[in-house]
Amino acid sequence: MAKSKLNYEWHLKNKMPAKATIDQRIKWHLEHIKYCECREIPEKLVEEIKKKKNFH
Repeated sequence: MAKSKLNYEWHLKNKMPAKATIDQRIKWHLEHIKYCECREIPEKLVEEIKKKKNFH
């Protein structure tokens, strides 16, 4: 498995809020995947995103 690229500048400017709500975490991770390749969205959040899509 190859290491992904870290967008250091993006991470410096876009810190995850302390004690982030589930909605804040989802928003952060969705933005993160647009600008950085260091990791994927955690599976638990993927499940939450899918649940929210079914409600909208």
